[in-house]
Amino acid sequence: MDINFRPLETDDLAKIHVWFQVPEVKKWYARDDDWALDKVKEKYLPRLQGAVNVPSFIINLNTEEIGFIQYYPLTEGLPETLTAELAKEYKIDLENSAGIDLFIAREDMLGKGIGVTIINDFLKDIVPKNFHIIFVDPEVKNLRAIRAYEKCGFVKLKITDSNKYFLMNLERS
Repeated sequence: MDINFRPLETDDLAKIHVWFQVPEVKKWYARDDDWALDKVKEKYLPRLQGAVNVPSFIINLNTEEIGFIQYYPLTEGLPETLTAELAKEYKIDLENSAGIDLFIAREDMLGKGIGVTIINDFLKDIVPKNFHIIFVDPEVKNLRAIRAYEKCGFVKLKITDSNKYFLMNLERS
C-alpha cells in the first residue's frame, strides 16, 4: 500500500466540493453543511494563494486520489474546540503544536485501517518535526475516527462543546 500526499491545487477544489457531498465526509468533516463550490473556494483559495498557513494535500493510495489532509500551526489558529482559555489551562505550547484534519472520500475504503497508515505517514513525512504536539477534535460519535487516532497514539484530553467533540493530542518525541 503506497500512501503519498500531493499538495492541494486550485484544480482540486471542484473535487473537494464533490467529496463534501459523500455522506461520510458530509456528516463528519463538512458537518452536514452543503458546501457550495463558491464556499469551498472561499475556504481553500486563501491557503493556495499563501494568505493562510494551512498546508493542504490530496491523499493518494497508489495512483488513486482518495481523500484530503491538512495541518496547521496552532499559532495560526486553534482547532474549533480548543479555546484560548483551554490552551492556557492545559499549558499548551502553541509555538510547537499543530492540528490536523483529514477525510477519506472513498466509502469503500473506510474501516480498513487505511486511516491509521495515512495519519502515521503524514506525521512522519509531512508535518514538520518542530511540532511536538499534534491535536485533533473528532466528534464523540465518530468512533471510526477516534479509534484510528487512538491506534496512532492520540489520547483524549477533554470533551468540549456541550459534550460533542473530543479534544485529543499526540506528543511526538
